Amino acid sequence: MWSTRYDLETALSAEALWQTWLRVLSGDLLLPGGDRYEPLGGLGHGAQLRMTPAGQEPVVITITRWEPPHCQADRVEYGGVELVFTHSFDETASGSRITLGLEIQGAEADRVGPQLGPQIAADFPATAQSLVEAATLGR
Repeated sequence: MWSTRYDLETALSAEALWQTWLRVLSGDLLLPGGDRYEPLGGLGHGAQLRMTPAGQEPVVITITRWEPPHCQADRVEYGGVELVFTHSFDETASGSRITLGLEIQGAEADRVGPQLGPQIAADFPATAQSLVEAATLGR
């Protein structure tokens, strides 16, 4: 397995971030440079969404963890490995912490993870900042 994560502290509440993240997952809000989501039904554990990464072909992801307003995780098969993305919103003394995580699992994870993982996770800082900005503006 290969993994990475990015954390960002903000004065916003986890609930405000979660509500904004729901708008992203439902396809109502596209973050600048971010992935586009289209639910293939409702949202929740086991739901499937069509995700189109910026400049790439769409893939179907499955929600594997759904704990409003604190955590959503999804997985997708890609190139012989499984990509597991986690989006967490945890309360802190001064607001909340966003954690964006990626795990690459499967037989080839140790081989492809060090090259593929940083490419995929390169946009985590911009995604987290865009989410904060959208939540701040109430978009």
